[in-house]
Amino acid sequence: MLQKVRPTTFTSEKPRLKQEDFAIYYNRDTTLTNVDLHTHDHYEFYFFINGDVEYLIEDATVHLTPGSVLLIAPNVKHKALIDDSVKAYERYVLWLGMDYIEKLSSVQTNLLIPFLTMNFKGSYIQLSLDAQFTVHNLLENILIQSESREFGADLLANAYIMELLITVARYKFYKQPVNSPNKSSQDAMLLDIFSIVDTCIREDISAHTIAEKLHISPASCNKLFKEHIGLTINQYIMKKRLFLAKEEILAGRPILETCFDYNFNDYSTFYRAFCKEFGKSPSKLLKSVGLS
Repeated sequence: MLQKVRPTTFTSEKPRLKQEDFAIYYNRDTTLTNVDLHTHDHYEFYFFINGDVEYLIEDATVHLTPGSVLLIAPNVKHKALIDDSVKAYERYVLWLGMDYIEKLSSVQTNLLIPFLTMNFKGSYIQLSLDAQFTVHNLLENILIQSESREFGADLLANAYIMELLITVARYKFYKQPVNSPNKSSQDAMLLDIFSIVDTCIREDISAHTIAEKLHISPASCNKLFKEHIGLTINQYIMKKRLFLAKEEILAGRPILETCFDYNFNDYSTFYRAFCKEFGKSPSKLLKSVGLS
């Protein structure tokens, strides 16, 4: 780490993003008691570190705990409800311009996905401890590079922002279905699909079996899912299994045991899918991180 970041002095009205691609703030306040309901014309990535805070997004309220992430789309009303009598209110706020995120994206990878998936007006994610560490470090690096005049600092800031959005998108897809404060009927259906996949990920499930559980046609089920997620249900199931299997293998679980536990019928199928997804075999992955 190049330096320790210092909190930004809080002002009730931060400057507008205007022409900048992004702006990042690290705030730690001990006397702040109220933030007015407000909206932005940009995307907001909010990472909660500490405090006694509830957050209002539109007409829904969520109690924040360390590691909470809020992904707030433009023109969505939101505010923090703060009790400063116990702990300092500490958080990172990263503003991202609409055109900026599109510029960072590619044909294969839409970095707006963490904000747009399922049309959530306020997406909430609770990160695991290891993910909290990763996200915290990325935000700190973004802030350091954004304030630096060193050669290449702007490119490094962009790279860290890309890594942040990809990390959270993967976490959102494969580790934790995101809660929607305001569910449309489509959102409810998608959450049902996520819930079934989560519950049955180690079983023999497919778009067909999920559609049967939801009493809709497999074609309608898949169409809805692909329109919002960008993958078919079967593609999502495969990617989620591989993502979770990789985490367990890196945590020390035997490769073959993990393979069959995630319902791969034979190791060769698992091996080919793993190599295609991650660019290397399970054994080479372990070797690359010094675990073999």
